[in-house]
Amino acid sequence: MFARRRTRILDIVMSKFSENSFSVCILSALNGFVQEDLNRGVSFHYIVPENLCRKHHRAGKDGEAQFSSGAIMAAFDEISTYATIMQDKTHRPGLSLHLSTEIIKNVNAGDEVTFLTHADKLGKTLGFCSMEMLNSKGELVARGKHIRYLQMGFSFDLITKPWALPWALKFYETFYGKKTDAMATTGETAGKGEHIFRKPLHFPELDGLGRVFELLGLTKVDPTETAQALPAVRSAEDSLLYCSEDGRADPAQVAVYGLTVRPIVCNMLGSMHGGAVACAVEQACLLSRARNTNQKGELSGPAGVYETDCFVSSVEVRYISAMKGDLQITCAEDIHSPLLPADSQDKQWHSKSFGKVLSKKDGSMCAEYVCHWAMQPTA
Repeated sequence: MFARRRTRILDIVMSKFSENSFSVCILSALNGFVQEDLNRGVSFHYIVPENLCRKHHRAGKDGEAQFSSGAIMAAFDEISTYATIMQDKTHRPGLSLHLSTEIIKNVNAGDEVTFLTHADKLGKTLGFCSMEMLNSKGELVARGKHIRYLQMGFSFDLITKPWALPWALKFYETFYGKKTDAMATTGETAGKGEHIFRKPLHFPELDGLGRVFELLGLTKVDPTETAQALPAVRSAEDSLLYCSEDGRADPAQVAVYGLTVRPIVCNMLGSMHGGAVACAVEQACLLSRARNTNQKGELSGPAGVYETDCFVSSVEVRYISAMKGDLQITCAEDIHSPLLPADSQDKQWHSKSFGKVLSKKDGSMCAEYVCHWAMQPTA
């Protein structure tokens, strides 16, 4: 009975996540299946699409379409949420507090990968998840950690009581469209314990190299505009805006990118999706280093191609508050981190970047992040 109830709950969650949200950008275009596993939590298998990849242009040649670390982190965010819901006794989804991802080996468009996730500990207030990504040979190619805040409030606790949950599920399935059957129009059937995830109708086109990152709409912010928008943090000489765990950055070298939170980058609660935040901070870091970034903060030349010899090999984001409206992302090199080898333009970058996600309205900090860099292989 418990397994059947879990299946009904995940079906409802999948149907809600497959509405107009960033979850669609990360998962549904892949036409994949979410597979339940009592021992491993949840797994997700698919072929990496081009729209979640980037090409790094080095020494006059385009590299492979490489699975973005921000996109991997967004997928980790999604599937660890499912694992939390499935393994928690009261099926709480929770909210992200801290998310980290490390790439061990590059994965390219067209490669088959499998995501695995397991809830290490689910307490009254916090939940801890571990995530892995394996290639077709079963080799570990990426891993991540996720900390979630699980307190959902009195109403959620009430409807998930053992005596109330069956009635709550019945009510939802009866009065809110029952379980979404995305397979009805295709004639496909999922196996036992599998839940299909597909792109809904009337959703923006997702095809093309790096298309998902274009949907974020990042633009470079002029320093004078930043000073007017964020007077409290720009005027203070000792502002934490320019500080990493190792020391301070030069305020004059901090790049700022703006974006507006639109429905396509939101979660089902209406605030910016945690995975979208990861993709946005990685995008800001890449735009700050790519040689083909113009003054507006846009890529010149082919879409999804970055003229840079290094790539983001790990991302770590700490979430502080819900993100809505207009945001600004700061990006600075950590000058106290080791230098990478000189690139094809004899430029040496530091191996670490950091920054904050700020509300343009009042300058309050919504998130902070750290990205580590690695050099692209020359072969």
